[in-house]
Formats: sequence, C-alpha cells, structure tokens
Amino acid sequence: MKKTNNSKTDSLTVFLFAIAIFLSFGWYFAEAENEVLREEQAAQNYTQHLHHEDK
Repeated sequence: MKKTNNSKTDSLTVFLFAIAIFLSFGWYFAEAENEVLREEQAAQNYTQHLHHEDK
C-alpha cells in the first residue's frame, strides 16, 4: 500500500506537533525544577547567613 503525498505530510505534521508538545513539557518541568532549586539555595544561603551571625 503506497502512501499518498497528503498522508506523508499529515504524518510529518503529527510527528512535529508531538515533538513540539514533548519539548514544551520538557521545558516546563525543567523550569519547575529550577524554581525548586532556587528556593532550596535561597533557604541554604539564609541559614548559612544566620550561622555566620552567631559566631
């Protein structure tokens, strides 16, 4: 069974759309993880600052 030109184009469009969604989700989760890491680093810097004031 031969694929028509439209069928190949449709398959490529679906594939590219799926890749775009996948990359968007990857970007979203990376940004969410970065926010968690920023908060952890800020908390760590705050506690280190408090320990240095005690000395």
